[in-house]
Amino acid sequence: MTEAVTFKPGDLVSLRSGSPIMTVSSISAEGVVCEWWNDSECKFEWREFRHVVLDLESEE
Repeated sequence: MTEAVTFKPGDLVSLRSGSPIMTVSSISAEGVVCEWWNDSECKFEWREFRHVVLDLESEE
């Protein structure tokens, strides 16, 4: 069994199925709120995801 990842505001994440890199803005009882820049619409987007669909990105 894999260890559960704990996310915190400021972490960089992406969807396990593929997505742009997103920034965790907050954590709620229902999931992880993430924000990212949408190049095609030239605006910031946000959405809440369940933690099991996110991967923590390595910060280099």
